[in-house]
Amino acid sequence: MLQLLPTGLVCFCHCVGAGQIPCYTSDPNPYRRYSTKSAYAEIPAVTGGTDTGRSDTVDADCYPVMIWHLLRHGYRYPADSDIELFNALLPVFRDNIVANTTVSNQFCAGDLAALRDWKPRMDPSDGSKLVMTGYEEMMRIAKNFRIKYPTLLNVSIDDMLASFHFRHTDTERTRESAKSFAKGLLKQPGMTDQELEALVNRIPMTVYPTTNDRLLRFFDACERYKKTIRSKPVAELDKFDNGSIMSEVIANISRRIGLRQNMNISVSQSLWLACASEYAIYGLTQDSTVKNSSAAPWCSVFSQDDLKAFEYRTDLAYYYKNSYGHKLSYEQACPLLKDFIGSIRNATTKDNFTKVVIRVGHSPTIVPFYANLGLFKDSRPLTADNFLSQGNRKLRTSYIDPMASNINFVIYKCGNAHKFKMHVNERETTFPGCNGVFCDIETLMGSVGKAADTCDFDQMCKWPIHPSTGGATRADGAMTFWLMIFSKFLMPVV
Repeated sequence: MLQLLPTGLVCFCHCVGAGQIPCYTSDPNPYRRYSTKSAYAEIPAVTGGTDTGRSDTVDADCYPVMIWHLLRHGYRYPADSDIELFNALLPVFRDNIVANTTVSNQFCAGDLAALRDWKPRMDPSDGSKLVMTGYEEMMRIAKNFRIKYPTLLNVSIDDMLASFHFRHTDTERTRESAKSFAKGLLKQPGMTDQELEALVNRIPMTVYPTTNDRLLRFFDACERYKKTIRSKPVAELDKFDNGSIMSEVIANISRRIGLRQNMNISVSQSLWLACASEYAIYGLTQDSTVKNSSAAPWCSVFSQDDLKAFEYRTDLAYYYKNSYGHKLSYEQACPLLKDFIGSIRNATTKDNFTKVVIRVGHSPTIVPFYANLGLFKDSRPLTADNFLSQGNRKLRTSYIDPMASNINFVIYKCGNAHKFKMHVNERETTFPGCNGVFCDIETLMGSVGKAADTCDFDQMCKWPIHPSTGGATRADGAMTFWLMIFSKFLMPVV
């Protein structure tokens, strides 16, 4: 049904001031909190913890003996199906905006020029592969920690072979991320790319098949989780998507694109993903010092309030699918917790142990691990109805789970005792139950050691009902269908 949008227009005019047009490309401080699609360089300082840079301050008699580090892969291309949708729909939207003065007059000159010049740049064959931003993110993180902990990380290839252990999932983006992290640790002044590549290729990296990787892809190995949680819709997300806030957001975007009827949530999600991914892939220089908004012109169809709503709907999904919304959503990560605790026990009780443990996984690897540690737990559950009151929520994926998000624990020997520090996205962060960032190891072991020791993944994930032989899948194709639908909604050229 055709919908008029007077409330959206009133909000638009009120927010930017009478006679003014918002301008994304010239905004000195655009909103770039894109949930799990955020670039690592965009993590704001308000996330908590202390950014100590590359310096480490501890008691005089303490020195680091072990690091356990979990990372999400660096920035990647969207999935091939998403790229196919971009390439089919966005040129149609672009042409309608440019050709229709009623539509184009909603954009400032800079935004309109960026949209007019936009062309599809992504190839579906690159779907989900690591991009240059992702390579640089991983190398930079490794370099920062190498400088902060030189006795453990600024080592030769022989030391790395003897005392490091790398493991990643069986995907291109995690493999390349793990290699890039190793390059950040090994790269020395004057070393050529070929020499560095040769060194990294000597490092053994453990990989398990996707269906049998309980450590880093437990979410694919836990049958009960897949049947009872992952395959089910999130009721609070559906409620939010069908509520007044998202309805107005969709109406605003549809109006700015030039549709006579409102698009559905899937298409608006694609526009949002195009905005987020093009900014990270094409808008950031390698050192992240230059941020080019014109490289991501689709962001100009969103207001800041629109982007906050999309950010929240992602957080709703993660809260229930991967965090505190269901116990199984995070308790299934106990094999990873067991690996973590086992590494610490070895470092604190044995003479010979692996000094540096590197694990590279995915967003649904790291978020459940956070929850197992009791991190980022809000006093109230995230629901469809409390979006406006959850602006300062702790479980905010833009802050805790952008691309290349990471958490590590540094274990120190202090006389006859051991202490630790936790870093979340390189910021020293106080572990729950500790009085500061530098804390007794007993606090950590007492908090999560039992959960690791009692981990029974087989029992937890046992699913007594024989799984069906087939299942519904999302129809990401059907480009001809989408184009036929949207051709009816485009405003006539005037």
